[in-house]
Amino acid sequence: FQEREVKKEYLALVHKQMKQDEGEVKTPIGRSQSGKLVAQSEKINEGRSAMTKYEVLKKYINYTLLQVEILTGRTHQIRVHLSSIGHPIVGDKLYETHDIRVKKKGVDLGRLWLYSAKLGFKDLHGEWVEYQVSMPEELKIFLDKIK
Repeated sequence: FQEREVKKEYLALVHKQMKQDEGEVKTPIGRSQSGKLVAQSEKINEGRSAMTKYEVLKKYINYTLLQVEILTGRTHQIRVHLSSIGHPIVGDKLYETHDIRVKKKGVDLGRLWLYSAKLGFKDLHGEWVEYQVSMPEELKIFLDKIK
């Protein structure tokens, strides 16, 4: 962990269909005047560097299921980055956009549709190990409802 040789993969369900099947968000993350974390324009020399990769696993009518890998570990990184490209995470009341707030009417998961699916790192012997987590039941149920 100290050498940052860690691979963190998440699954996230975002609002709207993604146009690209994969991509990267490299926008630095900083704080707005209100204190909320935001993705800063690359022209602004503020914020800390952050990189998030995503790959589309499945598209639904109004949603996209993504596999997400973070190459840095900033606070709310996945939430900020995906919202900054117009695809906030389902259930994210902090970073959802106004148009999403209006459209979702009564659809409330009660949590973020985001979870850590896989963690990989070198153990004390230098061997690469990975741990996977099953999808939480409430997230499976939500996916079944939107099919």
